Amino acid sequence: NEQDIAACRSTAADIYAIHLNNLPRAEVALQEVIKRSPQDHRTVAKLIDVYRQQGAGPKALALQERLVAAASTPTERVGHLIALAEIYETLIGDLRKAEHAYETARKEAPHAVAPLRALAEFYLRHRQMPAVHILLDRAAADARRGIAAGQLDDALFDVLAQTWELRGRSDAAAAVLATKHALVGAPSALAGAQVRAGSPEFDDYVAPELFTPALRSLLAHTGAAMDAALPADLKGLQAIPLPKGPLLSMIASIGNMMGMPNIQAFLSPQLGMRAIPLGSFPPSVAVGEGLAAAASYPACPFVIMRAMKMVHARASALVRCSPEEAHVLVLAWLSMFVRDFTPEGVSLEAFRDMQREITPTIAKNLDPTLGVAALEVSAALKEHAAHIGPVAQQWANRVGLFAVGDPSVALEGVAWSLGEKSAPLGAERAPWVARTIAARDLAVFSTSEGYADVRVRAGLAKK
Repeated sequence: NEQDIAACRSTAADIYAIHLNNLPRAEVALQEVIKRSPQDHRTVAKLIDVYRQQGAGPKALALQERLVAAASTPTERVGHLIALAEIYETLIGDLRKAEHAYETARKEAPHAVAPLRALAEFYLRHRQMPAVHILLDRAAADARRGIAAGQLDDALFDVLAQTWELRGRSDAAAAVLATKHALVGAPSALAGAQVRAGSPEFDDYVAPELFTPALRSLLAHTGAAMDAALPADLKGLQAIPLPKGPLLSMIASIGNMMGMPNIQAFLSPQLGMRAIPLGSFPPSVAVGEGLAAAASYPACPFVIMRAMKMVHARASALVRCSPEEAHVLVLAWLSMFVRDFTPEGVSLEAFRDMQREITPTIAKNLDPTLGVAALEVSAALKEHAAHIGPVAQQWANRVGLFAVGDPSVALEGVAWSLGEKSAPLGAERAPWVARTIAARDLAVFSTSEGYADVRVRAGLAKK
Protein backbone atom coordinates (compact mmCIF):
# COMPACT_ATOMS: atom_id res chain seq x y z
CA ASN A 1 0.00 0.00 0.00
CA GLU A 2 0.95 3.65 -0.33
CA GLN A 3 1.95 3.92 3.36
CA ASP A 4 4.41 1.05 3.05
CA ILE A 5 5.82 2.44 -0.18
CA ALA A 6 6.32 5.86 1.48
CA ALA A 7 8.10 4.23 4.42
CA CYS A 8 10.42 2.33 2.06
CA ARG A 9 11.24 5.49 0.11
CA SER A 10 11.90 7.40 3.32
CA THR A 11 14.26 4.64 4.48
CA ALA A 12 15.97 4.65 1.10
CA ALA A 13 16.42 8.41 1.36
CA ASP A 14 18.13 7.94 4.74
CA ILE A 15 20.47 5.37 3.23
CA TYR A 16 21.30 7.66 0.29
CA ALA A 17 21.83 10.72 2.49
CA ILE A 18 23.56 9.20 5.52
CA HIS A 19 25.40 6.13 4.33
CA LEU A 20 26.02 6.66 0.60
CA ASN A 21 26.32 10.45 0.60
CA ASN A 22 24.19 10.53 -2.53
CA LEU A 23 22.12 13.61 -1.88
CA PRO A 24 20.47 13.87 -5.34
CA ARG A 25 19.02 10.34 -4.99
CA ALA A 26 17.89 11.13 -1.45
CA GLU A 27 16.17 14.26 -2.76
CA VAL A 28 14.28 12.29 -5.39
CA ALA A 29 13.13 9.68 -2.90
CA LEU A 30 11.88 12.28 -0.44
CA GLN A 31 10.11 14.26 -3.15
CA GLU A 32 8.21 11.11 -4.14
CA VAL A 33 7.03 10.66 -0.53
CA ILE A 34 5.93 14.30 -0.26
CA LYS A 35 4.16 14.15 -3.61
CA ARG A 36 1.87 11.45 -2.23
CA SER A 37 1.72 12.82 1.38
CA PRO A 38 2.02 16.62 1.29
CA GLN A 39 1.20 16.86 5.02
CA ASP A 40 4.08 14.59 6.03
CA HIS A 41 6.00 17.33 7.82
CA ARG A 42 8.63 14.96 9.10
CA THR A 43 9.61 14.08 5.53
CA VAL A 44 9.50 17.75 4.55
CA ALA A 45 11.98 18.45 7.33
CA LYS A 46 14.24 15.68 6.00
CA LEU A 47 14.13 17.18 2.51
CA ILE A 48 14.96 20.61 3.91
CA ASP A 49 18.01 19.08 5.58
CA VAL A 50 19.07 17.55 2.25
CA TYR A 51 18.70 20.93 0.54
CA ARG A 52 20.76 22.57 3.29
CA GLN A 53 23.52 20.03 2.77
CA GLN A 54 23.41 20.75 -0.94
CA GLY A 55 23.49 24.50 -0.38
CA ALA A 56 20.12 24.83 -2.17
CA GLY A 57 18.97 27.85 -0.17
CA PRO A 58 15.85 28.88 -2.14
CA LYS A 59 14.46 25.34 -2.15
CA ALA A 60 15.10 24.92 1.59
CA LEU A 61 13.58 28.35 2.27
CA ALA A 62 10.37 27.60 0.37
CA LEU A 63 9.80 24.33 2.23
CA GLN A 64 10.66 25.86 5.63
CA GLU A 65 8.15 28.68 5.09
CA ARG A 66 5.61 25.98 4.34
CA LEU A 67 6.35 24.35 7.70
CA VAL A 68 6.02 27.68 9.54
CA ALA A 69 2.61 28.24 7.97
CA ALA A 70 1.44 24.69 8.75
CA ALA A 71 2.57 24.62 12.41
CA SER A 72 -0.19 23.30 14.64
CA THR A 73 1.12 24.56 18.02
CA PRO A 74 2.95 27.70 19.19
CA THR A 75 5.95 25.63 20.25
CA GLU A 76 6.14 23.96 16.85
CA ARG A 77 5.85 27.31 15.07
CA VAL A 78 8.67 28.81 17.14
CA GLY A 79 10.92 25.87 16.29
CA HIS A 80 10.18 26.30 12.59
CA LEU A 81 10.83 30.06 12.80
CA ILE A 82 14.26 29.43 14.31
CA ALA A 83 15.03 26.97 11.50
CA LEU A 84 13.82 29.56 8.96
CA ALA A 85 16.15 32.15 10.48
CA GLU A 86 19.07 29.70 10.22
CA ILE A 87 18.37 29.22 6.50
CA TYR A 88 18.29 32.97 5.90
CA GLU A 89 21.53 33.33 7.83
CA THR A 90 23.59 30.41 6.51
CA LEU A 91 22.18 29.64 3.05
CA ILE A 92 20.57 32.82 1.75
CA GLY A 93 22.98 35.23 3.43
CA ASP A 94 20.22 37.70 4.29
CA LEU A 95 21.12 38.70 7.85
CA ARG A 96 18.33 41.26 8.14
CA LYS A 97 15.64 38.68 7.40
CA ALA A 98 17.43 36.15 9.61
CA GLU A 99 17.38 38.59 12.53
CA HIS A 100 13.71 39.34 11.89
CA ALA A 101 12.84 35.64 12.00
CA TYR A 102 14.83 35.12 15.21
CA GLU A 103 13.13 38.16 16.78
CA THR A 104 9.69 36.93 15.70
CA ALA A 105 10.34 33.59 17.42
CA ARG A 106 11.49 35.42 20.54
CA LYS A 107 8.42 37.70 20.59
CA GLU A 108 6.05 34.78 20.13
CA ALA A 109 7.66 32.84 22.99
CA PRO A 110 9.20 35.43 25.36
CA HIS A 111 9.45 32.91 28.21
CA ALA A 112 11.08 30.14 26.16
CA VAL A 113 14.80 29.41 26.27
CA ALA A 114 15.32 28.23 22.68
CA PRO A 115 14.46 31.48 20.84
CA LEU A 116 16.40 33.55 23.39
CA ARG A 117 19.48 31.43 22.96
CA ALA A 118 19.12 31.35 19.16
CA LEU A 119 18.90 35.15 18.88
CA ALA A 120 21.74 35.73 21.34
CA GLU A 121 24.01 33.31 19.52
CA PHE A 122 23.12 34.99 16.21
CA TYR A 123 24.29 38.32 17.64
CA LEU A 124 27.42 36.70 19.03
CA ARG A 125 28.29 35.08 15.71
CA HIS A 126 28.10 38.45 14.02
CA ARG A 127 29.82 40.30 16.86
CA GLN A 128 26.88 42.55 17.65
CA MET A 129 27.84 42.84 21.31
CA PRO A 130 25.63 45.82 22.23
CA ALA A 131 22.62 43.93 20.85
CA VAL A 132 23.55 40.87 22.93
CA HIS A 133 23.73 42.91 26.12
CA ILE A 134 20.43 44.68 25.43
CA LEU A 135 18.71 41.37 24.67
CA LEU A 136 19.98 39.62 27.79
CA ASP A 137 19.34 42.62 30.05
CA ARG A 138 15.74 42.89 28.86
CA ALA A 139 15.11 39.16 29.13
CA ALA A 140 16.54 39.07 32.66
CA ALA A 141 14.58 42.15 33.74
CA ASP A 142 11.31 40.72 32.39
CA ALA A 143 11.90 37.42 34.17
CA ARG A 144 12.77 39.13 37.46
CA ARG A 145 9.67 41.32 37.26
CA GLY A 146 7.53 38.24 36.87
CA ILE A 147 9.20 36.46 39.79
CA ALA A 148 8.91 39.56 41.99
CA ALA A 149 5.19 39.69 41.17
CA GLY A 150 4.78 36.12 42.38
CA GLN A 151 4.78 34.41 38.96
CA LEU A 152 7.00 31.54 40.01
CA ASP A 153 6.86 29.67 36.69
CA ASP A 154 9.71 27.34 35.79
CA ALA A 155 10.00 29.09 32.42
CA LEU A 156 10.96 32.40 34.03
CA PHE A 157 13.74 30.77 36.04
CA ASP A 158 14.93 28.88 32.94
CA VAL A 159 15.11 32.09 30.90
CA LEU A 160 16.95 33.90 33.69
CA ALA A 161 19.41 31.03 34.07
CA GLN A 162 19.98 31.08 30.32
CA THR A 163 20.84 34.79 30.37
CA TRP A 164 23.57 34.02 32.92
CA GLU A 165 24.84 31.04 30.91
CA LEU A 166 25.09 33.18 27.78
CA ARG A 167 27.17 35.65 29.79
CA GLY A 168 29.47 32.85 30.93
CA ARG A 169 28.26 33.07 34.55
CA SER A 170 27.58 29.41 35.29
CA ASP A 171 27.44 29.87 39.09
CA ALA A 172 24.80 32.57 38.77
CA ALA A 173 22.82 30.27 36.49
CA ALA A 174 23.19 27.47 39.05
CA ALA A 175 21.87 29.79 41.79
CA VAL A 176 18.78 30.56 39.71
CA LEU A 177 18.13 26.90 38.98
CA ALA A 178 18.68 26.03 42.64
CA THR A 179 15.92 28.50 43.50
CA LYS A 180 13.64 26.91 40.90
CA HIS A 181 14.24 23.51 42.47
CA ALA A 182 13.73 24.98 45.95
CA LEU A 183 10.18 25.90 44.94
CA VAL A 184 9.28 22.22 45.25
CA GLY A 185 11.54 21.62 48.24
CA ALA A 186 14.39 20.01 46.30
CA PRO A 187 17.86 20.58 47.82
CA SER A 188 20.91 21.83 45.96
CA ALA A 189 24.65 21.59 46.44
CA LEU A 190 25.16 25.35 46.06
CA ALA A 191 27.89 26.42 48.48
CA GLY A 192 27.40 29.26 50.95
CA ALA A 193 29.83 31.72 52.48
CA GLN A 194 29.08 30.39 55.98
CA VAL A 195 30.12 32.81 58.76
CA ARG A 196 31.83 35.15 56.30
CA ALA A 197 28.36 36.09 55.05
CA GLY A 198 28.02 38.43 58.02
CA SER A 199 31.09 40.49 57.14
CA PRO A 200 30.45 44.19 56.41
CA GLU A 201 32.54 43.85 53.24
CA PHE A 202 29.52 42.22 51.59
CA ASP A 203 26.88 44.66 52.81
CA ASP A 204 26.86 46.71 49.61
CA TYR A 205 25.67 43.60 47.76
CA VAL A 206 23.41 42.00 50.36
CA ALA A 207 21.78 44.88 52.22
CA PRO A 208 18.46 46.12 50.77
CA GLU A 209 18.55 49.50 49.05
CA LEU A 210 16.92 51.22 52.03
CA PHE A 211 19.97 50.36 54.18
CA THR A 212 22.34 52.77 52.48
CA PRO A 213 26.02 53.03 53.46
CA ALA A 214 25.13 56.15 55.46
CA LEU A 215 22.41 54.34 57.41
CA ARG A 216 24.66 51.36 58.07
CA SER A 217 27.42 53.68 59.31
CA LEU A 218 25.03 55.53 61.58
CA LEU A 219 23.80 52.21 62.98
CA ALA A 220 27.36 51.03 63.56
CA HIS A 221 28.12 54.14 65.61
CA THR A 222 24.85 54.71 67.46
CA GLY A 223 22.42 51.89 66.70
CA ALA A 224 22.92 50.43 70.17
CA ALA A 225 21.00 53.41 71.52
CA MET A 226 17.82 51.94 70.06
CA ASP A 227 18.47 48.65 71.89
CA ALA A 228 18.81 50.58 75.12
CA ALA A 229 15.70 52.65 74.47
CA LEU A 230 13.62 49.60 73.63
CA PRO A 231 15.29 46.72 75.50
CA ALA A 232 14.34 43.10 75.07
CA ASP A 233 11.95 41.72 77.67
CA LEU A 234 13.87 38.71 78.95
CA LYS A 235 11.35 38.21 81.74
CA GLY A 236 8.48 38.10 79.27
CA LEU A 237 10.44 35.64 77.17
CA GLN A 238 11.03 33.50 80.29
CA ALA A 239 14.63 33.39 79.12
CA ILE A 240 17.41 31.53 80.85
CA PRO A 241 21.07 31.16 79.82
CA LEU A 242 21.37 28.67 76.97
CA PRO A 243 22.79 25.42 78.35
CA LYS A 244 25.93 23.92 76.89
CA GLY A 245 25.28 21.93 73.75
CA PRO A 246 25.56 22.02 69.93
CA LEU A 247 23.60 25.26 69.55
CA LEU A 248 25.62 27.16 72.15
CA SER A 249 28.81 25.96 70.48
CA MET A 250 27.52 27.15 67.09
CA ILE A 251 26.60 30.58 68.46
CA ALA A 252 29.94 30.95 70.26
CA SER A 253 31.87 29.92 67.14
CA ILE A 254 29.96 32.36 64.92
CA GLY A 255 30.39 35.09 67.52
CA ASN A 256 34.15 34.57 67.64
CA MET A 257 34.47 34.72 63.86
CA MET A 258 32.30 37.86 63.67
CA GLY A 259 34.33 39.67 66.31
CA MET A 260 31.84 39.11 69.15
CA PRO A 261 33.69 36.65 71.41
CA ASN A 262 31.57 37.57 74.43
CA ILE A 263 28.25 36.76 72.77
CA GLN A 264 25.52 35.85 75.25
CA ALA A 265 22.81 33.32 74.39
CA PHE A 266 19.48 32.72 76.09
CA LEU A 267 16.88 29.99 75.80
CA SER A 268 13.17 30.83 75.70
CA PRO A 269 10.09 28.59 75.60
CA GLN A 270 8.29 31.45 73.79
CA LEU A 271 10.35 31.43 70.61
CA GLY A 272 9.83 27.95 69.18
CA MET A 273 12.11 27.53 66.13
CA ARG A 274 13.13 31.19 66.09
CA ALA A 275 16.20 33.17 67.13
CA ILE A 276 16.02 36.89 67.84
CA PRO A 277 18.76 39.48 68.32
CA LEU A 278 18.57 41.07 71.75
CA GLY A 279 21.20 43.79 71.52
CA SER A 280 24.81 44.66 70.81
CA PHE A 281 26.08 45.84 74.22
CA PRO A 282 26.62 43.17 75.28
CA PRO A 283 26.02 41.17 72.08
CA SER A 284 23.22 38.74 72.82
CA VAL A 285 20.62 36.52 71.17
CA ALA A 286 17.70 34.43 72.36
CA VAL A 287 16.70 31.11 70.78
CA GLY A 288 13.64 28.95 71.10
CA GLU A 289 13.56 25.52 72.66
CA GLY A 290 12.48 24.05 69.32
CA LEU A 291 15.53 25.54 67.62
CA ALA A 292 17.84 24.18 70.31
CA ALA A 293 16.43 20.71 69.64
CA ALA A 294 16.99 21.20 65.88
CA ALA A 295 20.63 22.35 66.08
CA SER A 296 21.73 19.62 63.66
CA TYR A 297 19.18 20.60 60.99
CA PRO A 298 20.51 22.43 57.88
CA ALA A 299 18.18 25.41 58.43
CA CYS A 300 19.51 26.10 61.94
CA PRO A 301 22.63 28.05 60.79
CA PHE A 302 20.36 30.20 58.60
CA VAL A 303 18.23 31.19 61.60
CA ILE A 304 21.26 31.85 63.81
CA MET A 305 23.16 33.84 61.16
CA ARG A 306 20.22 36.17 60.49
CA ALA A 307 20.04 37.02 64.21
CA MET A 308 23.80 37.37 64.60
CA LYS A 309 24.03 39.75 61.65
CA MET A 310 21.49 42.11 63.20
CA VAL A 311 23.45 42.05 66.48
CA HIS A 312 26.64 42.81 64.57
CA ALA A 313 24.97 45.61 62.55
CA ARG A 314 23.47 47.04 65.77
CA ALA A 315 20.01 46.81 64.27
CA SER A 316 18.56 44.34 66.80
CA ALA A 317 15.71 46.58 67.95
CA LEU A 318 14.48 47.08 64.40
CA VAL A 319 13.73 43.38 63.96
CA ARG A 320 12.68 42.65 67.55
CA CYS A 321 9.76 45.05 67.69
CA SER A 322 6.66 45.43 65.54
CA PRO A 323 6.88 47.40 62.26
CA GLU A 324 4.90 50.22 63.86
CA GLU A 325 7.27 50.44 66.83
CA ALA A 326 10.30 50.28 64.53
CA HIS A 327 8.87 53.19 62.54
CA VAL A 328 8.55 55.41 65.63
CA LEU A 329 11.88 54.21 67.02
CA VAL A 330 13.94 55.02 63.94
CA LEU A 331 12.41 58.49 63.62
CA ALA A 332 13.08 59.28 67.27
CA TRP A 333 16.64 58.01 66.83
CA LEU A 334 17.24 60.22 63.78
CA SER A 335 15.84 63.24 65.61
CA MET A 336 18.80 62.98 68.00
CA PHE A 337 21.13 64.07 65.19
CA VAL A 338 18.98 66.35 63.00
CA ARG A 339 17.86 69.74 64.30
CA ASP A 340 14.21 70.70 63.89
CA PHE A 341 13.39 67.14 62.88
CA THR A 342 9.74 66.75 61.87
CA PRO A 343 8.33 63.22 62.07
CA GLU A 344 5.88 62.10 59.40
CA GLY A 345 3.40 59.26 59.42
CA VAL A 346 3.48 58.56 63.17
CA SER A 347 1.62 59.75 66.26
CA LEU A 348 3.34 62.84 67.64
CA GLU A 349 2.66 61.61 71.17
CA ALA A 350 4.29 58.22 70.46
CA PHE A 351 7.23 60.03 68.84
CA ARG A 352 7.74 62.29 71.88
CA ASP A 353 7.52 59.33 74.24
CA MET A 354 10.17 57.47 72.25
CA GLN A 355 12.38 60.55 72.16
CA ARG A 356 12.31 60.65 75.96
CA GLU A 357 13.37 56.99 76.05
CA ILE A 358 16.20 57.34 73.56
CA THR A 359 17.69 60.70 74.59
CA PRO A 360 19.56 59.34 77.65
CA THR A 361 21.01 56.47 75.61
CA ILE A 362 22.84 58.65 73.07
CA ALA A 363 26.52 58.96 73.86
CA LYS A 364 28.02 62.42 74.33
CA ASN A 365 30.75 63.92 72.15
CA LEU A 366 29.81 61.98 69.03
CA ASP A 367 31.69 62.43 65.78
CA PRO A 368 30.32 65.64 64.18
CA THR A 369 30.20 63.96 60.78
CA LEU A 370 27.40 61.72 62.06
CA GLY A 371 25.06 64.68 61.77
CA VAL A 372 25.79 64.87 58.05
CA ALA A 373 25.17 61.15 57.71
CA ALA A 374 21.93 61.50 59.67
CA LEU A 375 20.72 64.23 57.31
CA GLU A 376 21.38 61.95 54.36
CA VAL A 377 19.61 59.07 56.10
CA SER A 378 16.69 61.25 57.05
CA ALA A 379 16.18 62.35 53.46
CA ALA A 380 16.42 58.78 52.18
CA LEU A 381 14.01 57.43 54.81
CA LYS A 382 11.49 60.24 54.52
CA GLU A 383 8.94 58.21 52.54
CA HIS A 384 10.08 54.74 53.57
CA ALA A 385 10.62 54.85 57.34
CA ALA A 386 7.44 52.83 57.91
CA HIS A 387 9.14 49.89 56.18
CA ILE A 388 12.38 49.95 58.17
CA GLY A 389 11.49 46.92 60.33
CA PRO A 390 10.38 44.56 57.52
CA VAL A 391 13.32 45.66 55.36
CA ALA A 392 15.73 44.91 58.22
CA GLN A 393 14.19 41.42 58.28
CA GLN A 394 14.91 41.16 54.55
CA TRP A 395 18.55 42.03 55.17
CA ALA A 396 18.79 39.37 57.87
CA ASN A 397 17.23 36.74 55.59
CA ARG A 398 19.57 37.59 52.73
CA VAL A 399 22.59 37.15 54.97
CA GLY A 400 21.18 33.79 56.05
CA LEU A 401 20.81 32.68 52.43
CA PHE A 402 24.32 33.87 51.58
CA ALA A 403 25.62 31.86 54.53
CA VAL A 404 23.92 28.52 53.77
CA GLY A 405 23.87 28.71 49.95
CA ASP A 406 21.01 26.27 49.36
CA PRO A 407 17.81 28.32 48.81
CA SER A 408 15.65 25.34 49.82
CA VAL A 409 17.31 25.35 53.25
CA ALA A 410 16.92 29.13 53.43
CA LEU A 411 13.18 28.91 52.72
CA GLU A 412 12.85 26.37 55.51
CA GLY A 413 14.66 28.84 57.78
CA VAL A 414 12.29 31.62 56.73
CA ALA A 415 9.34 29.44 57.74
CA TRP A 416 10.93 28.83 61.15
CA SER A 417 11.59 32.56 61.61
CA LEU A 418 7.94 33.26 60.89
CA GLY A 419 6.88 30.85 63.61
CA GLU A 420 5.85 28.06 61.23
CA LYS A 421 6.77 24.46 61.86
CA SER A 422 8.24 24.03 58.37
CA ALA A 423 7.92 25.25 54.81
CA PRO A 424 5.51 23.28 52.60
CA LEU A 425 6.96 20.73 50.19
CA GLY A 426 6.10 19.67 46.65
CA ALA A 427 3.37 21.52 44.78
CA GLU A 428 2.37 23.48 47.89
CA ARG A 429 5.70 25.29 48.30
CA ALA A 430 5.55 27.67 45.30
CA PRO A 431 2.13 29.10 46.30
CA TRP A 432 3.45 29.53 49.85
CA VAL A 433 6.49 31.44 48.56
CA ALA A 434 4.27 33.60 46.34
CA ARG A 435 2.03 34.67 49.22
CA THR A 436 4.77 34.94 51.89
CA ILE A 437 6.56 38.26 51.47
CA ALA A 438 9.76 37.21 53.25
CA ALA A 439 10.05 34.01 51.19
CA ARG A 440 9.27 35.77 47.93
CA ASP A 441 11.87 38.46 48.61
CA LEU A 442 14.46 35.77 49.21
CA ALA A 443 13.56 34.04 45.93
CA VAL A 444 13.90 37.35 44.10
CA PHE A 445 17.22 38.16 45.79
CA SER A 446 18.65 34.71 44.99
CA THR A 447 18.17 35.46 41.27
CA SER A 448 19.54 39.02 41.42
CA GLU A 449 22.76 40.48 40.06
CA GLY A 450 23.69 41.53 43.58
CA TYR A 451 23.61 37.95 44.81
CA ALA A 452 25.52 36.70 41.77
CA ASP A 453 28.18 39.38 42.30
CA VAL A 454 28.56 38.83 46.05
CA ARG A 455 29.17 35.13 45.42
CA VAL A 456 32.03 36.16 43.13
CA ARG A 457 33.33 38.61 45.74
CA ALA A 458 33.32 35.84 48.34
CA GLY A 459 35.28 33.49 46.07
CA LEU A 460 32.34 31.11 45.62
CA ALA A 461 32.24 31.70 41.87
CA LYS A 462 34.15 33.17 38.97
CA LYS A 463 32.96 36.18 37.00
